[in-house]
Amino acid sequence: MLLAVDKYTGLESPGPYFFLEDQLLSVDTEVELVGNDVNHAHRVLRLRVNDPVAIADGRGKVRRGLITFSASQTVRVRLFEELMAAESPLQ
Repeated sequence: MLLAVDKYTGLESPGPYFFLEDQLLSVDTEVELVGNDVNHAHRVLRLRVNDPVAIADGRGKVRRGLITFSASQTVRVRLFEELMAAESPLQ
């Protein structure tokens, strides 16, 4: 799998971030984007199958994933690796 490299930092980018607050983010599970995130991922960013993304739960857990299905009403992501959160979770 190829990851994009940030042109400013030179670090690998996990892709765009999305937030799913009420879902369990476990490795080797598939989650579905909800609400405006579906439109943003599919129509605005034009993410397609096998594109990398990062999914955060708003409590400090971030998972790297790949798009497994992308359509106008549904975008699904297979989670496969835990990332270190960039910031500490709000208390």
